[in-house]
Amino acid sequence: MNNYFNDERVQELVKTMFEEKTSLSEHVFVTLNEMLNIAEDNNDERLMGFAHYHLADSLYALEIDYGRFRSHLGKAINYLQRSNDEELLARAYNYVAIEALNNGIFDVAYYYFMNALRTCENVENDYLKSVINNNIGQIYARLRNPERAIEYVKLSSILQERCSKDDIYFNQNMIVGYFSEGVLNIEMGKLDEAKKCDEKIREFENKPDYEGAPSIALPIASLRLQIAILDDNKEDIEKWSNEFIVALSENHRLFDFATDIKDLCLFLIKHDYLDLTKKIIDDISKPIESSTVILMQRELSSIKIAYFEKAGDKSEMVKNLQNHYALILEQETEQNRIYQYSIDLINSTEELRIEQNRVREENIALQHQAQTDSLTGIPNRLLMDKTLDDTFNDSLKNDAYFGIDILDINRFKQYNDTYGHQEGDKCLRKVAQKLYEIAKEEKLYCARYGGDEFIIIFDNRNDDEIKKFI
Repeated sequence: MNNYFNDERVQELVKTMFEEKTSLSEHVFVTLNEMLNIAEDNNDERLMGFAHYHLADSLYALEIDYGRFRSHLGKAINYLQRSNDEELLARAYNYVAIEALNNGIFDVAYYYFMNALRTCENVENDYLKSVINNNIGQIYARLRNPERAIEYVKLSSILQERCSKDDIYFNQNMIVGYFSEGVLNIEMGKLDEAKKCDEKIREFENKPDYEGAPSIALPIASLRLQIAILDDNKEDIEKWSNEFIVALSENHRLFDFATDIKDLCLFLIKHDYLDLTKKIIDDISKPIESSTVILMQRELSSIKIAYFEKAGDKSEMVKNLQNHYALILEQETEQNRIYQYSIDLINSTEELRIEQNRVREENIALQHQAQTDSLTGIPNRLLMDKTLDDTFNDSLKNDAYFGIDILDINRFKQYNDTYGHQEGDKCLRKVAQKLYEIAKEEKLYCARYGGDEFIIIFDNRNDDEIKKFI
């Protein structure tokens, strides 16, 4: 199989694709489809896996079409398995798990996150391992097991610290990790530990190369607002309430923080900050209700139910309970689709494994057949030549003894002519098997040289040792 990553046009497309993904340009689909056409025309499975993965990644990032997202992701996994691209395959498994996690299917999510970790075990990419470990932590967080969640989040931060400090996303990734650790500590009632996480975030903010971004401002404000409320610091409460609202209005990726926003709102409701909760509800309702992402709609309805219950508005609470129930039914359909998708991937993987094992066994059988004498069943001249070369070179390199002995069967032609070829073949087989057994017992190498001739190779045996055998 050719590797068209070395093709100049493909290299240009890869460069353009990464630039377009960074700027969230939808032209990335044109670029990737051209890349996919090149891959298909040349039957390059590695490039096909690469193109399908990035098509899925772009569809997910731009929140365009989750049906097409799954389709490209499934094809990517198939080709990446065949081309043994462990790093990209681990990323693809991570995506399968994320979608399952976002739809509340924790068993499927855990299965694929762990599969992703196993796949990239030998890959030197601490960032990828950091992301996967953090995601596993989110499973436990949603299962309300903060102690277990924080173990994975801390491991994620340790792995992240090993990554290149020159990466433009390094500071942001570290901050997100400390945010996760901080809110988990708050959930466990460990305010001092949460403050330590905030102090670490401030260290990054004070770096000369730090660049704030809406995606980072949101979790920072959320953590500091919760700390301020628990400290009953009125000034900080007002400051971080305003900061959070501003960050919310500037953030175009609500999907990434849907669960975090819900958790913050439930925290605010618990501590009677209903006005701020209502402001958040008003700000996020329109973009969420117009989206097709059921997870976000469910999280919003959960906030509204808790809010109206606390506010004593039973009519609105009942209305949102009805809406929540409808969303649950809708999500069940989505969950069934994801379960089926997961099963199909598992079946596809198993079919590929069976096929690869069959091909491997056939190759071993063909190799054995090519190197074995068909009449006697012992190594043939082809394998003997290679063994002889290897043994000679090793002896020369190590200044060791080396010897060979060529044997033939006395008066074999006369025996063959008298009793016929079938009896002659029987004779050759019996002699060959006996020689092979003796050679194996003495840890020597025996092969059929040709006709009635056989060869014994003596590796690391001196003259006296060879003479004893002869």
